[in-house]
Amino acid sequence: MAPALGPSYGGIMTSVWSWRAIFVGVLPLLVCIGIAGSFSIHGTAPGVAGQRFDVIGLTVLSCVFLGLLVAFNEAGRGGWLSPRFWIGLLVVLALIAVMVWHARHGARRLFDYSILDNRMVRLRLFSYFGMQFINIGISIVFPLYVQDVLGDSAMTAGLMLLPGSLIGSFAAPFAGQAYDRSGLRRPITVSITLMVLALGLLTGFAESLTVVLTGIFYTLLRIGFNIGFGITMSDASKYVAPRQKSDQNSLFSMMQQFAGSLGTAVMSAVIAAQTLHMPVSSATVSGSRIDFIILLVLALAVGACVAISFRVRREA
Repeated sequence: MAPALGPSYGGIMTSVWSWRAIFVGVLPLLVCIGIAGSFSIHGTAPGVAGQRFDVIGLTVLSCVFLGLLVAFNEAGRGGWLSPRFWIGLLVVLALIAVMVWHARHGARRLFDYSILDNRMVRLRLFSYFGMQFINIGISIVFPLYVQDVLGDSAMTAGLMLLPGSLIGSFAAPFAGQAYDRSGLRRPITVSITLMVLALGLLTGFAESLTVVLTGIFYTLLRIGFNIGFGITMSDASKYVAPRQKSDQNSLFSMMQQFAGSLGTAVMSAVIAAQTLHMPVSSATVSGSRIDFIILLVLALAVGACVAISFRVRREA
């Protein structure tokens, strides 16, 4: 329900107050979460007894993620040929090399990276990351389109996403039941088909979208996303040992958060880069089409990844 209510909450708060109100409004929620967590979360995760926290690993990993976001922000400000963008990518590559070296040779490890030796876990992780990238990426494109092209308010943009998000949320439990009964193949096939269909329609109608059409296409996308997202992580847990469950959960949760951040950064950068050469309205239409194509290609890549995983499992 959180992704369903988040965009609408943001649109309403921006319209009636300011964008700062978004952060002010969630502060009480954070306090409640902190209090509830301090009383309800106890114990030690399996497989971590006697280990010390990997501060160096966390620092390097954070710098990698931050570097990617900053690099794409520079692309939005100065275009894709901006020296700062390419220098930022080179710095990120260097940091990734440091992170890999530390993971292999360091005395401490942030995660048990050995779970990535399993090909099925890697394939599921890519699918999980790709779905969340699409989910959050499209959620930033639609409000920009509604406001800059259609001329509607932030509240309209937020409320436009609410029906699709709510309907999609209710699809998740049914997907879980289907997964329990017959496995991953059927629900994930439906999930990817709906996502590819929605993104294909968005690409084709990029210049003639309306609030109604956008809401319909977003509903299709959200149903597809919610059918496949949770069961992808659940299926990955079958391929790790019990003592590695906490590492798998942490790794997938981390990549979920970063996929959302990176999706927002890339989608925004594409549109912002277009505004360097044309008016805002035209740039948003052009940039949105490019974004839809990027997300469509990513959805197809997720589909290919799933197909490969079925073949790998059949051969195993």
